[in-house]
Amino acid sequence: VLSNTSSRAYVAAKKFIKMEFPDFNIPFVTSGELGDERFRGKKCTWITWRRHESDKYLNSLNISLASIEEADFLFFHGTQTIASNDDPAAASDVQLSLFYNGQIDFSMMEVLKIAQSRKIPAICANMDFSAMLANGKLAYMPGILKREYEMMGGEVVCFGKPQKDFFEEAIGLGTKAFLKDNNDNEMNLSSSLAKKKRVRVIHVGDSLHHDIAGAAAAGIDSLLITQHGVHREDLLEEETNQSISAMPSFITHCNDAVEAAVEVPPLLMRVTDICDRLQVARPYFILRSFAV
Repeated sequence: VLSNTSSRAYVAAKKFIKMEFPDFNIPFVTSGELGDERFRGKKCTWITWRRHESDKYLNSLNISLASIEEADFLFFHGTQTIASNDDPAAASDVQLSLFYNGQIDFSMMEVLKIAQSRKIPAICANMDFSAMLANGKLAYMPGILKREYEMMGGEVVCFGKPQKDFFEEAIGLGTKAFLKDNNDNEMNLSSSLAKKKRVRVIHVGDSLHHDIAGAAAAGIDSLLITQHGVHREDLLEEETNQSISAMPSFITHCNDAVEAAVEVPPLLMRVTDICDRLQVARPYFILRSFAV
């Protein structure tokens, strides 16, 4: 499982089970796990979640919290709180509305301005712009802060989708697990050798910017979920305008359908139009809904 969550891999695995996915006992690769080794022993201004737990996430790296005037770097971990200390109930924490409305608060913008004036870098542990919550509502993610800080001229160190090496890490772990399950003679494959012995892979996701673009960069097939996820509103009109019988309830190959001299379903045409407008790779397949 490849995820842009800013949580550690073991935390993401627990959430996976809570979401009622089967316990496949498979590897997890998260942006939070790969990103947490940078800037060990430094001080940061931490933009995180309301119920933050810096004692678990930061203290193992000897990273302490500091004001933006004293911090060595910014840490874009969440979008709800500018944490002032290790206590998630601290009255001095600055609460943000970014998570709910996608707008950068005045207080957050001031932090970015000071950071840029001091020329300190930022770490972004989740490059997503938005995510679909379990209740169907859209929430906004740290990728918005990354984009804004880069536009201001700030340096941002990133981890996660759509980076090619992030996908390669997951492919390597998945390949090793597959070979082990199939009693391969090279059960002790190194990660690099496992990548060379790559099995057939398809990446399933809902973000054109992160899932589909990253899969294309890694040279693997991709499947875009259209009914749920971050592009749901963009595609909702097309789904509403089509009769149930006309809507693709099966996997549709994007390029073959669009380039063939046949009638193209409106939803599929909408997907390809959005990809071309955003100048991102088209998914190899689309599917309205995905379930295990």
